[in-house]
Amino acid sequence: MAFSGADPSHPVEAAAGAAGLTSPSVSSTVPQPLLVLGEGSNTWQAVAHAPAGATLGATVNDSANSQVAVATRPGGAAGPTGASTWSTSPPSTSAASATLALRPTASTATPTPTPSPTASPTPTPGAGYPAAPPAQICGNATLLGGPSIQPGGSIRVDPGANLNTVTQAQPPGTTFWLSPGTFTVGTDPYGQVIPKDGDVYVGAPGAVLDGQHLNRYAFTQQAANVTISHLTIQNFGAAGTNRDEGVVNHDGGTGWTIEYDTIQNNAGAGVFIGSGNTVRFNCLQDNGQYGFSMYKAVQGSLTAIVLTHNEVAGNDTDDWETRIPGCGCTGGGKFWDAHNVTVTDNWVHDNRSVGLWADTDDYGFLIDGNYIDDNAAEGIFYEISYNARITSNTLKRNALVKGAAYAARGDNFPVAAVYLSESGGDSRVNAGAYSTLEVAGNDLEDNWGGVTIWENADRFCNSPANTSSSYCTLGGAASLSTCVQGTIDKAPYYSDCRWKAQNISVHDNLLVFHRADVGCTTSGCGQQAILSNFGTYPSWSPYQGTVIQDAIAYGQNNRFSNNHYVGDWAFTAYEAGRFLRFAAWQAAPYSQDAGSTIG
Repeated sequence: MAFSGADPSHPVEAAAGAAGLTSPSVSSTVPQPLLVLGEGSNTWQAVAHAPAGATLGATVNDSANSQVAVATRPGGAAGPTGASTWSTSPPSTSAASATLALRPTASTATPTPTPSPTASPTPTPGAGYPAAPPAQICGNATLLGGPSIQPGGSIRVDPGANLNTVTQAQPPGTTFWLSPGTFTVGTDPYGQVIPKDGDVYVGAPGAVLDGQHLNRYAFTQQAANVTISHLTIQNFGAAGTNRDEGVVNHDGGTGWTIEYDTIQNNAGAGVFIGSGNTVRFNCLQDNGQYGFSMYKAVQGSLTAIVLTHNEVAGNDTDDWETRIPGCGCTGGGKFWDAHNVTVTDNWVHDNRSVGLWADTDDYGFLIDGNYIDDNAAEGIFYEISYNARITSNTLKRNALVKGAAYAARGDNFPVAAVYLSESGGDSRVNAGAYSTLEVAGNDLEDNWGGVTIWENADRFCNSPANTSSSYCTLGGAASLSTCVQGTIDKAPYYSDCRWKAQNISVHDNLLVFHRADVGCTTSGCGQQAILSNFGTYPSWSPYQGTVIQDAIAYGQNNRFSNNHYVGDWAFTAYEAGRFLRFAAWQAAPYSQDAGSTIG
């Protein structure tokens, strides 16, 4: 086998073979990218996962005829990189495999250039953000189909068997292979599968776990390091039930891997996510409330979450915002009080409400490379949270339903594709892993609006206007007991009791808006905005009047810059309804969008 672009003097950086997985040590003399390939024998009935630091590019699992997987590792520090282990799901102990890591010729002698701090190129379509959905998972039999032959060392489970009964009869760390067919867990509403630590559930092509709209939950309890792959999990919970509950990983177990599954037509959230969870290559569609969600009673305990290469589509079929107006409890997916989260390369589309919603004391988020389109409300909503990078995403035709509803009632609030509500950067939170909130390098096309930065003057820790009533701000001295009348108007509480829209940079984005394509005939659409409201509530609030409007517009280090606008854009500053032309938006006192262009 030959590989074009390889350095002929050093084409192979590492090679190794072992039963089940390989662990070559890769040594590089200069920082450089690597092309990594893994190949399995004709008994490798598993799916490969790329080594640490590498990104899986493609994988082909031909069941009885071997597997080939390709990944790339970006340039890093010179010297040994340590183990580059290809793992498999389910773990295999019988198959032989090998791994090669190659470096392209062009990368061996070319140092990484230092970016210029003064140059900001005009963003162009396809430059960093996806031109097409990166995760077309639903209905993709090549990706979703599991091993057709029982993996070695696994327990075979056939339709007719109760999966929980089989699980309880085996020790922790057992791999269960579900043969083709439909499985149930009885007729009791609380019939469920309770895994043990380290259990692996893998489905053959056509393996379906069906709740029959009788059982409420599929996989529950607190086992750690459970893997669920290549299953269709559907019809758990009756319509309109399971509000704020999940079907898969109902209790948010730690260290779960949920991959290559179709999770559909369930009440509530298809998946609940716990700490250390990886959710990848799944179809999360047509669930009653969310495709995924999360919650832990112990505040601050959810961390280290990876959500990548999932298709999240058509969720909130039970239309919870109509059932409970203003609940803020719907969408493609909801993050809650989660920290150090990676959300990359997902396709989030056609959800009844918000696409991706991070709500309440989240921080350390990377939202990158996602394709987010045709969601009824905002594509990305980041609410009373901190420190995030929202980069290289494509957002198209989001919030058209919500925006039209606002317009119909004469509300000119700037409904947006990216909505930053009482959120910003604070170096005291998360030990400075991220210290700002950055929205950069995104492609926003024909959404109802662009990016809105908003801070509600009446919403702060312990305010009756804060719907997250048991939570307080992070990083300072504030608490529910100090953000009270008689204390809140004094330092440091006056500052620390607020979730602030501060230290936000919106730069190098492409923003395209055409009224005719969106179907908007009012002044409320096509806005870029930074604003607050006139504070009035509660009576003991020290933030009444224009104090927060002044702060967000002039004093909290919020900057739009180096963006490129195409089409019929308007700009709003300070308060809703204060519409500005581009020149006024750029001029004092607002001084926004330095280096930006419009045309």
